[in-house]
Amino acid sequence: MGVTKILIFCRGLASTLFLLLVICVYSQDDICIYGRVIDTKANGIEYVTLGIPAANVVTITDAEGNFSFSITGSCRDSLMVHHVSYGQKVLSPMDYLRSDSLMITLEDVAHTIDEVMVLGGRKKLSNRGMRIPSAVCTLTPDKIGAEVGSKIEVNRLIEVKEFVFATQKNDIPGLRLSIEVYNIDDADSSLCNVLTHPLYVDIPVSRKKIEHSIIPLERILLNSGSYFVAVRFVDCDESVRWQKEENIIKPSVCFPLFLKDSYKRENIYEKPEQISFNIGMSIIGSGD
Repeated sequence: MGVTKILIFCRGLASTLFLLLVICVYSQDDICIYGRVIDTKANGIEYVTLGIPAANVVTITDAEGNFSFSITGSCRDSLMVHHVSYGQKVLSPMDYLRSDSLMITLEDVAHTIDEVMVLGGRKKLSNRGMRIPSAVCTLTPDKIGAEVGSKIEVNRLIEVKEFVFATQKNDIPGLRLSIEVYNIDDADSSLCNVLTHPLYVDIPVSRKKIEHSIIPLERILLNSGSYFVAVRFVDCDESVRWQKEENIIKPSVCFPLFLKDSYKRENIYEKPEQISFNIGMSIIGSGD
């Protein structure tokens, strides 16, 4: 009788260990989360950045606000949701893991209207340095969310009238970039976006160099200081979006390179990396 009890106990223990093993293995499996980001009127919001920085997970919504991403079953970090017009929202794991189909609502951020003032005198600001012959900065469809640009010094108040940059060539169909303007904190090189509305530019497919001129849709006043003026890869044709295979030749967009310090980063949740070149972004505006 004693032996029988011991055997029953061993079998029970083995079953328990097996069950725990199955649970552990299952918890490590990838979980695919789908969803949509909408405003308070239930309209989809395009090009919202969602990320779990601690898990190195970042994605961007499409033109209808739809998104998807995968995480491991053990992920227990917060999901950050960001858009220049809506600020940032943070979802706990309990919020975004309760369903594999999320509906995230963002509310407009109230922005103060600048005091009306008239600034005269046309100015062009750039810090491009010497052109590096034959050198280019390249972005491919697997780099959606990446930012490259130029560091520009502003010595006195200026109202931005135009952004200017060039592409050396582009063979990414449906390529869309956004213009970003960040004030640089000299203490820790952190970036603070000064824009309150997105500014997009569609880049045509071309094997030739094209100069791009973009007029802002809002009034942008820059006080004296250091700024990172960048382009961010936000979208491209679905046929090439998120291509990550190593053995295929990816389409790309190329920017000319200039020999002056600037920054780059893979996504908005990363700390900017200082680099020794820039893509020749310029600002044209009026100042006092």
